[in-house]
Amino acid sequence: MTVELYTYVGADKGVGEFSMSDYATDRVVTFKRSVSIGYLDKAIGRFYQDRGRVVSDSVVVVGDGSKRDNWLVLEGDANFSANHILLGDDGNSDIAGKGSMLVAGNAKVTTNRLSVAYMSASATGFVGDYTQTGGTLRTIAIGVGGGMGSQGTLQLHDGLMDVSQWMTIGRISHGGSGAVEQSGGVLAVAEDVTMGFGGNRGTFHIRGGETHIGRDLILRYSGAGHDAFVEQSGGSVKIGRDLLIGNLAQAGDDAFYSISGGALEVRGDLYLSNSDRNRCEETRFQVIGSEGSIRVGGLLLGSSNGYASTLGFALDANGISPIEVEGVVDLAIRDGEKRLDLSLLATPQTSVMVLIDNDGTDPIRGEFTGLPDGAIIPMTHGSVTQLWELTYDFDSASGVDGLGNDLAILLRVPEPSTTVLLALSGLLVAGRRIGKQSRPAR
Repeated sequence: MTVELYTYVGADKGVGEFSMSDYATDRVVTFKRSVSIGYLDKAIGRFYQDRGRVVSDSVVVVGDGSKRDNWLVLEGDANFSANHILLGDDGNSDIAGKGSMLVAGNAKVTTNRLSVAYMSASATGFVGDYTQTGGTLRTIAIGVGGGMGSQGTLQLHDGLMDVSQWMTIGRISHGGSGAVEQSGGVLAVAEDVTMGFGGNRGTFHIRGGETHIGRDLILRYSGAGHDAFVEQSGGSVKIGRDLLIGNLAQAGDDAFYSISGGALEVRGDLYLSNSDRNRCEETRFQVIGSEGSIRVGGLLLGSSNGYASTLGFALDANGISPIEVEGVVDLAIRDGEKRLDLSLLATPQTSVMVLIDNDGTDPIRGEFTGLPDGAIIPMTHGSVTQLWELTYDFDSASGVDGLGNDLAILLRVPEPSTTVLLALSGLLVAGRRIGKQSRPAR
């Protein structure tokens, strides 16, 4: 069956439904022009496919000016293809819409672009939601969240999402947001993933599954006023080139990557950048506890002109997951503030914590602001305060301080009285500097 005219499934306050369950399993339906599911205010449109093949030579819009319960469900053995799928708007309407899409079972979906409340227009408040619990989506590009006050959400729980070019989370106009949540399945993006682009907020929560990014993951690309957050508590994330935190932002609020579980592998550099060009409130990479795994090609902190970049570690009872670095560790790219933020989630059961496991023999370049080699850092959990000594040349292989190039903290006074903390700190620093082997200044 071929439909030559524009197709409206629910229009102008009406309720419309289309179901492929009414056709034979080998039926092919071709739409030559655009398909609108929920057209204009108060309309309700529902499109369901669990068999056969549907082809749209134009765009498919779910929530085309309607903010009612409009949805596109593809499950079973559905085979669906469209030039462009838009959830929440049609890219040029002045009426905000709401649209949802579900891909499940063995469904196969092919489209040049998937836009989840992404295509900016003159209206505000676009809402789009994409959920995948199985099947396969193949597309050239994905945009999640764009436009004034838009809300775009993409959830991947199972199945394959194959993106041959780029993915953007939060882009185009100020005041919108894009959120991606992954608990399973495989997300494969051949090129860059950008977040917080153009003044919108972008968040990415990774709890499971596999995430493959062929080039860069960029947090806060350009624009002013909003954030980019990645929170990884599980799963596997592999980045083919660089993880750039605070890259090219303009007066942004925060760029933040935290990992408390799962594995992160960056083949290029983990680069925290903040300056008068970036102007983020904070650029931060945070390691939480000892359950994660982090391996990067290089670790670079490049703040300047009164702005700061932060490397944070929150230690649990078993210690911390170290950042394993294969290449250079450079804290001296620029002259701005480089912060080391340490905290306790529990009282550690070990007296040595390696924070950066620096491969090879190259020393760490530079130091954290206000923390020279031998600095004493007090940390408190509950009623217990401990003094930890910072070293830039610990050897994790032998456990000997002064002979390596790893960043570590060493417990010196397990439970000192708070009344003598300052006195002990001064004595420990002085004593360590006398006894430590001499070496070239950084």
